[in-house]
Amino acid sequence: MKKPIFVGSCTAMVTPYGQHGIDYNSFHAHIDFQAAGNTDAILISGTTGENATQSFDEHCTLLR
Repeated sequence: MKKPIFVGSCTAMVTPYGQHGIDYNSFHAHIDFQAAGNTDAILISGTTGENATQSFDEHCTLLR
């Protein structure tokens, strides 16, 4: 049997945007909030279609 990647909850993260594009400070705060709540995994760029509107560089920056 294959081992699961993780066990527990996975939260699909929204990507916060401001006037000048992705709000990375808010994004980091959202990740800290999830970590403080003991979320086991996060899904980045997997909610309201923001992945289709992000540049390749923005997407890679979020993953890093």
